[in-house]
Amino acid sequence: MDQATTRAERLTLGDPLRGLAALAVVVFHVTISAAFIGAGSAAIFGEEVFGAAHTTLFSLSAAVHVFFVLSGYLLMRPFARWLVGGAQRPQLVRYGLHRLMRIGPAFWLAVLATAVLVGSKGAPDREFLDLALLVHGWDSQSEIGQAMPQAWTLDIEALFYLLLPIGALLAAGLLGAARGQLVRAGVLLAGIAALCLGTLAWSSAANTVAESQVPPKFLFAFTPGMALAVLEPLLAPRARGAAWARHAQLPLLVGSLLAFVLLVRTDAASFGTRDALATLSSAALMSAVVLRQWHGTRAWRTLDQPVLHALGRWSYGVYLAHTIVLDVTEPVFRDVGGVWPTLLVGCAVVIPLSVLVAAASWRFVERPALALADHLAARWRTRRAGAADRAETVAASAGVP
Repeated sequence: MDQATTRAERLTLGDPLRGLAALAVVVFHVTISAAFIGAGSAAIFGEEVFGAAHTTLFSLSAAVHVFFVLSGYLLMRPFARWLVGGAQRPQLVRYGLHRLMRIGPAFWLAVLATAVLVGSKGAPDREFLDLALLVHGWDSQSEIGQAMPQAWTLDIEALFYLLLPIGALLAAGLLGAARGQLVRAGVLLAGIAALCLGTLAWSSAANTVAESQVPPKFLFAFTPGMALAVLEPLLAPRARGAAWARHAQLPLLVGSLLAFVLLVRTDAASFGTRDALATLSSAALMSAVVLRQWHGTRAWRTLDQPVLHALGRWSYGVYLAHTIVLDVTEPVFRDVGGVWPTLLVGCAVVIPLSVLVAAASWRFVERPALALADHLAARWRTRRAGAADRAETVAASAGVP
């Protein structure tokens, strides 16, 4: 693949969206800390200590759905090009190595740092093993999430990484010799819709938030991005320069905002409805971004900024490090006085320090790990090619046609 093709296929605003979502999660966790410092448990159970902004601040946790929709779209794209567009099947070994090395090393380092600097916060120490293996979220009674409260999303991501290629291979067998992109896309979209509705209903039926976030119950969060990836081979060529693709972007952005407003106004106990609205808001936002790229219009300059692209590259490190930074630095802003000053000072301390740690993580952990994944995948391809050549030579020497 040449450089021009790579640039054309890259989602221009993927990194900025990811970076802003990570910042929203940081602010959410600092908000919780500031509320507890200022008002104790009353801030969480009814007392709106931040006034009119209280429910909005406490709804910023919905930003994790942006990660899920992005993952669904970006990881499904090569499989959709294969299943719908007739492209070559993605290299599964390379896919697996990239997924493992993308989340594994930095996460394990963060787990170690949490164990040393934060502790288990009352959970049995043995649960750190479940945390490191990305399985603690399967047990809704697990307590180790108090030490690393964002880790539940990575359990869900890990399950999605595992199931996606399996599902794609099963879909390829189901589609068989089905002809026509429209038919193949229709079958895939029907399957994705069933996955969305089934897992959303399963999650919404849970009695607690922890039960609703058990990984297989949360797969609905990826389905909007998956659907966009399936539609891409059909719609992207037609959207290029088309008026409908240009005019649809603003309504999608407005719809995203309205869904988030409804989420803010929905009772916290209705977690199924809130999750559905968060997914809908993220899906509409992502659809507007993708449609703009399909149309061929330059990305919105407000978001297409070097600082936001850098933040996006470092977003995984920010996401992993910020709770450790928050726990370590909380004494610095604990006695500021008042929930708003505590929140503002807390953000002023936690955000830049988390970004610094994340930049170091990208430079010294994440980027080298991805380079290693590329190297291992290349060696695997070379060995496979060598084995195929040797088999061909043996067959030819034996007179096998």
